[in-house]
Amino acid sequence: MSSLERHARTLAIALLLAGFLFRAWAVGHARFTGDESYFWATARNTATFEAKPVYGPAMTGSTAYHPGPLFYYLMAVPQRLGVSPWFGGLFVVLLHALSSALLGLLAFRARGVRAGLIALAIVAFAPWDVLYADRIWLSCVAPVWGAIILYSATRLDSPRMQGVLLFFALTCPQLHMSAPIVWIAAAVLALTGTRPLSGWKQVISKRAVAIGFVLAFGTYLIPLLYEIDHDFSNTRAILTKGGGKEPGDVVAKTPFRVLGYAMLAATSEIGYHFETGYWRTFEEGTAYFSGAGLARWWDRHGPIWSLLTLVTVLASTAAWLWAIPRAVRDRRSKDLETRVVLALIAGLLSAMLLLMVTRKPFFPHYTNLLMPLLVWPLVMGLDRLMDRARAPALALIGATALAMLSSSARYYTTVDNLNGLDATVSMVDMAMSGPQPIDVTFDGFYNRFAWEMLASTGHKRSLPTGDHPVVRYRVRNTGAPTQALSENATVHHGVVVEVVR
Repeated sequence: MSSLERHARTLAIALLLAGFLFRAWAVGHARFTGDESYFWATARNTATFEAKPVYGPAMTGSTAYHPGPLFYYLMAVPQRLGVSPWFGGLFVVLLHALSSALLGLLAFRARGVRAGLIALAIVAFAPWDVLYADRIWLSCVAPVWGAIILYSATRLDSPRMQGVLLFFALTCPQLHMSAPIVWIAAAVLALTGTRPLSGWKQVISKRAVAIGFVLAFGTYLIPLLYEIDHDFSNTRAILTKGGGKEPGDVVAKTPFRVLGYAMLAATSEIGYHFETGYWRTFEEGTAYFSGAGLARWWDRHGPIWSLLTLVTVLASTAAWLWAIPRAVRDRRSKDLETRVVLALIAGLLSAMLLLMVTRKPFFPHYTNLLMPLLVWPLVMGLDRLMDRARAPALALIGATALAMLSSSARYYTTVDNLNGLDATVSMVDMAMSGPQPIDVTFDGFYNRFAWEMLASTGHKRSLPTGDHPVVRYRVRNTGAPTQALSENATVHHGVVVEVVR
């Protein structure tokens, strides 16, 4: 037994703990705006039995809702402990620790202890997982569902895993309507397994399947009864209004965006987030393939982090370009490494098709049901590189982890924190305990809705605004202060508030 194998469990726990602690740190800095505050308030009110959700959150750009309230009831569990959004945020962090562990186990089964540890080292600070692992938001829970579905699809010889797969697959649409992409990926894993298709009848556990189905059906019971009583209004809304209206030239870019962001999943490049692409249009062509865009990118990161980020992009791109043709060539192989790559290819192709057919606008989180397995090609490539060039491989692993840590931390402290959880809670607490009525303005993002949610849910009364405010608050949420603060200014976790009486 090698030294690595002897210490594997300790190293694995250390890497999982590092990832957990970093995500826990991020919770207080994480964006707390409209969606996050509404989801938290609904979860908290569900926990205190003041709300009884019938459906899940609204679908993006649609009057339709996700077909079941599982997300709200799941988030109500930690919010039962108290009103603070931190309870839900840390619960999501714990769920992502589970999904990271599943990635490590899958890599261990594919190529051994070393591959498992590499997987944990890469995912520990991977921004495209970290930034979707820090708040009460649908797309922060969806990757966990996807990881469980994909892992259980590789363990179908176990009756328990058959039930797990069925439950999480059937409830997945309640977390995200992109569920078909993970269904298809899971189907590829199941059908390319070591057991012939004709032999599945001998191992399927009717009891496990029945339990999984009954439990999943139970999560749909409330909306089903409501639908029956309301002429299936939400189902019709999903079918008729759940799509998009993107023009053809935008739809034509979808395949490139889907594949491009899949390759970025194992890198430290998060220009989309730095440019707040979730609030405004982010043009990849301008950002990455124009002189002005590249100059802006270089200035943002500086020479050292720019070069390290470029290294991560080149490494991930090379890994995908190596893994895809190899998997296609060896598609009849039963080894787990190849099967996972084939599953990812199938899932990404289905995402392209689904988005193009529905003409939905593309957002990177539309494919994060496949996270954290999107780092798989890089993990497998690094493990193979260790056999031939150990020192360069170790340097690449270290450089990637360091670049990811830096990119994520800089994003939280310079972008998300401007409307972050701790800062927003602190400002609202000040407003609710000070002179009233008040008026509040924002230099940057207009975050009034989150203030209202914190007041009504956390303080159990409306934000005390009026026509003749005693105090006016100006929230300077456009960046770190560049000059001395006035005597009427206060700082709330890095965000400046000016008080004008």
